[in-house]
Amino acid sequence: MKYSCGETSAALMMLEQDEVVVDKLLSLDEHNFYESLNRYRKSNSGIEGYRNDIFVNRMLKSTEWMIESGLKGVSAKMNRFKICLGITPCSEKTRYVFAKYLDSVIFIRSVRGED
Repeated sequence: MKYSCGETSAALMMLEQDEVVVDKLLSLDEHNFYESLNRYRKSNSGIEGYRNDIFVNRMLKSTEWMIESGLKGVSAKMNRFKICLGITPCSEKTRYVFAKYLDSVIFIRSVRGED
């Protein structure tokens, strides 16, 4: 609701509690990072009290808002997609949003003349 009213920052703040999990995961070395994602994927209790699908949908929605509003850098957005795909690798929605984002990055770079 807040996002549709143009209050992007307020909407993102509501979803930023997921950022604690993102920071925690990204602070791990690569082996422990993927081990944690596997543990979350196999867990019945989910992440931070949310079922995995709900957590991933929340993170995906906040990532879409970040993309649309131009907040955060490419690496922050890519890390969020990496986590979403690691927890729900077969999610068509995550794959679609990720592909749409990659397409926009490629388009922008081609317009700017970057390789």
